[in-house]
Amino acid sequence: LKLQFLYLIVYHPTRGTMTRDERRGLRDEEGGHYGTDARDSAGNRSEEGGLVRRLSSALTSKKNAGEGTGTFWGTVFNILSNVVGGGVLALPYAFAQTGWLLGIVGLIFVGGLSGYAMWTLMQCAERLHQIGEPDAFSYKAMMRRAFGNFWGGAVEACIIWYTFGCCVTYASIAGTSLAPLADNWLGLSGFWTDRKCWTLLAAVFFALASSAKNLAELKFTSLLAFLTIVYVIIVVVVRTGQPEAGIPHVGPGVTAFSFTTSIFKAIPLFSVSYGCHYNIPVYYHDLKERNPKSFTKIILTAIALITANYLVIALCGYIHFGTDVSSYILGFKTGGDENGKHTQFSATDTPVNVGRLLMFVHFAFVYPLICLACRRSFNLALGKDSSTMKWSVLALQSLAIVIASVTIAIFVGDIGTILDYNGALFGVFIIITFPGFLLRKLGNDRTLFPEPSTFRTVMAYVMIVSGLLFSVCGLTEQIITDAS
Repeated sequence: LKLQFLYLIVYHPTRGTMTRDERRGLRDEEGGHYGTDARDSAGNRSEEGGLVRRLSSALTSKKNAGEGTGTFWGTVFNILSNVVGGGVLALPYAFAQTGWLLGIVGLIFVGGLSGYAMWTLMQCAERLHQIGEPDAFSYKAMMRRAFGNFWGGAVEACIIWYTFGCCVTYASIAGTSLAPLADNWLGLSGFWTDRKCWTLLAAVFFALASSAKNLAELKFTSLLAFLTIVYVIIVVVVRTGQPEAGIPHVGPGVTAFSFTTSIFKAIPLFSVSYGCHYNIPVYYHDLKERNPKSFTKIILTAIALITANYLVIALCGYIHFGTDVSSYILGFKTGGDENGKHTQFSATDTPVNVGRLLMFVHFAFVYPLICLACRRSFNLALGKDSSTMKWSVLALQSLAIVIASVTIAIFVGDIGTILDYNGALFGVFIIITFPGFLLRKLGNDRTLFPEPSTFRTVMAYVMIVSGLLFSVCGLTEQIITDAS
C-alpha cells in the first residue's frame, strides 16, 4: 500500500505529461492489477512483487516512447550493413545451383519470410513491453516467456555461437582481401603479403569500433559499409558480358531451372543472407521514436533494398560466369583451372581490385555490429543488461571477442566447413525457425495478442516448416559434400 501510494503521488499529478504506456500502467495499478508472474521466495504468486517491479521500472526508465537515438534511415542502414555482407558475393554461385528463374523466386520467398520474421520479433517485443515484461527487447526473454528458461538459454547460445562465428569469418576475409593487393599494388613482400599481417592490422580497428555502447552509435559506419557493397555490385554489373584479357564472357550453362541435388547448396545461402534477427529487438529498442508502424516501414524499406541488390549481383554474376562461377565472385584469376577455364575476374583489373579493397573496408565496419550482438547475448546469458553496464566493462568484453576471433582467424586454416555447419544449424534457426515458434506460441496468448488471426497462424507454420527444411537440407548437403 505504501508503494502504491508513492506511485500515485509521483505520477498521478503529472498524468498530462505521461506517455501512453505510463498511463496504461497507472490505470492497471489503480485497478488493482499489480503485474504478472511475480512470485515470492516460496514460489507463490506475489502481487506486491509485481508492483515493486513496475514501480522500479517506471522510476528508472528514460522514456517509454523510445529509449535511444536511432533514426529511421540510421536504423535502415544498420540493418542493411548487418545483413549485406560477404554472403552477397556467393549469391551468383547460389543461382548457378538453382537457375536464374528459380533463384529469383527462391530469393524473394526467403526475403519475404525473413522480413515477416523481423516483424514478428518487433511485435513480440512491443507487446511484452506493454505488459511490463522485464527485458522485453531480448530474443532470449521472448523465448523464455514462450517456452521456459531452457529454450531461452538455447536461443541465446545459438546467437552467441552464430555471431562469434561471423566475427571469425569477417576477420579472416578482411585479412585475406588485402594480402594479395599488398603485392600487386604496393610491391611488398614477405610478412606484409601474409593474410595474418593484415588480419592483425584489421583487429586494431575492430577493437576501437566495437567499443561503442549501443548499435545506434554505429549508424554512420553502417552507411559507409553498405556503400562499399553498392560499389562492388556496380562493378559486377558493368563487367557483365564484357570480354576480359581477350577472353569473351558468355557464361556457359546459364539456365532458368536446375533441378538437381545441388539446389540444396543454395538454400542455406539464401537464408543466412538475410540474417540480423538477433539484433532486431535491439534496433527497435534503440529507436528515438519507437512504435510498430514506423519500424514496419523500416523493415519493408530494408528488405526491399537488400533484395534488389541481391537480385542484381546474383543475376549479373551468374550471367557473366555461368556454371563456372565460384563461391567468391571477387576471387583472383591465377591462370585458369585445370581445364583452362577463366573462372573469375583478373588480378590486374583495377576497378575489381578497388572492390577487393573496399570489401576489406566493408568487413572492418560490419564487424563491430556483429561483435556488439555477440557481446549483448553473452551478457544476457549471464543475466546482465548491457545498457546498464559501465562503458569500460563493455569495451573490455568487446576487446576479448576481438582477440579470440582474430586469433582463431589467424591460426585456424580451413574454417569454411565449420561456418557452413554454423549457418545451417544456428543461423536458419535464429532467422526463421525460432520466430515461427514464437509467433505460434505467443500469438495464442490473448494477453499479448487479443485479436485472433488465421493469417498469423498460417505464417507461423510456414516459418517453422521452411526453417526446419532449410536446416535439414543444408546440413545434409554439407555432410554429403564432406563425405565425398
